[in-house]
Amino acid sequence: MDALQIYTNGEYQLKKNDQSNMAKKIDEFYPDLKDSDEIESFALLGYEEGRPAITVSDFNLTNDEKKIFSEVSNIYTGFNTIKKLYYMYQRDLEQFNSHFNDVEEGKVMKKLNDHTAQHDFDRFLVHILSSSRLFITYFENSLIREYGKDSWQFKKWDKLTSKIYDTYFEYRFSYHLRNYTQHRGLPISTITTTLTDDDSQRFCTCEIMLNAQNLLDSNYNWKKIIRDDLNEIKNNNENIDLVELLNSHEESMNIIYDIANEIFAFSHYEKLARLEKKLRKIYSSTSKEALIYKTTKYNLKNNGNNGIGDSWKPLDGLKEILEMYLVWDKRGYINLNLIAE
Repeated sequence: MDALQIYTNGEYQLKKNDQSNMAKKIDEFYPDLKDSDEIESFALLGYEEGRPAITVSDFNLTNDEKKIFSEVSNIYTGFNTIKKLYYMYQRDLEQFNSHFNDVEEGKVMKKLNDHTAQHDFDRFLVHILSSSRLFITYFENSLIREYGKDSWQFKKWDKLTSKIYDTYFEYRFSYHLRNYTQHRGLPISTITTTLTDDDSQRFCTCEIMLNAQNLLDSNYNWKKIIRDDLNEIKNNNENIDLVELLNSHEESMNIIYDIANEIFAFSHYEKLARLEKKLRKIYSSTSKEALIYKTTKYNLKNNGNNGIGDSWKPLDGLKEILEMYLVWDKRGYINLNLIAE
């Protein structure tokens, strides 16, 4: 049977064969199946005239073909996990900055009187420290788990992140401050607001400080390099400005995010290219989502029966490969123009 059926916005339409002889052809194609038996087919989800449309093929995937989609899915899941974990960190930082701006613009001054705004700063800081550390720990552990500590992937990650750790105080201090909050408590020592008399939109200026002396006196087991940093700050009679700390820390995190994406891309690109070639023997669309579509013989014979009882399972395939390619091309890891040639 070479017919395709398309499910569009709740209605089935048949291509190549009309309704009158479809039931007969279905019976001929599936002579051993009862009307209630399930039929599994490969399908594509796209849009026609702005409406979702599922085009169902007349074949099912073999186990080897399903394995190809599964391998793409494993890579795509890792790609997405990196993105999602970093988004969590970015979202936490955005919420901190948004709250800080609200304080300076006078939107939460009433809350400052009952310490709610101060508590929110503590909460946002704990979230930022946790989500940034989670991203770093997850990716490092994934490299060890998949490739081992002797792999080029882990060695490159360790070398580059160690250089950032050694170079930037804000990064290494924030890295250990997360453990401090777990074992010693909240690090913010003072929040000071000062009314402004300029023409800006700010109602006040806000300073959030961490006191180096308090951090040293906490008896927390700081790494020697961090203890030396804090002693230097203390000896200069300075505090640590939390907003400046987090802004500088973000710069380091952006570099690390790029390192993680680059290692991931170089680790999987050649395999993805091989998988892409295999998938193109099954279908060619990079704009439609691949599916495993399940229906019944009865539905096929009755023009779909409006899809009642049908189900489908998304597959990661060419569309997802292209998504990864586009990100990697934008970041300069690959050249899509050369691939196309």
